[in-house]
Amino acid sequence: MATNPEYIDAEEVVKIKETHNGEVIGTVYCIHDPQFGHWMSNALFGGELWTKDFSRARKFKKRRSAEMHLEDLQVWRNGKERDGE
Repeated sequence: MATNPEYIDAEEVVKIKETHNGEVIGTVYCIHDPQFGHWMSNALFGGELWTKDFSRARKFKKRRSAEMHLEDLQVWRNGKERDGE
């Protein structure tokens, strides 16, 4: 199975088309950090949050779900920065 990310500018939520023998068999959305080339992992906030291994990336069935999770990450990160962590 292959994956074909569709990057739009520096978009952090990326649409991934999963293919098999050249045919699209599914679509998922992942959170990608284009600056470092990492995917958000399946780990909880505070764990190993980012991975280069796409097989360990957190996958969402809907773009809005990925966007909401990204918003949660930003709120969590801002709270840690405010607390001086």
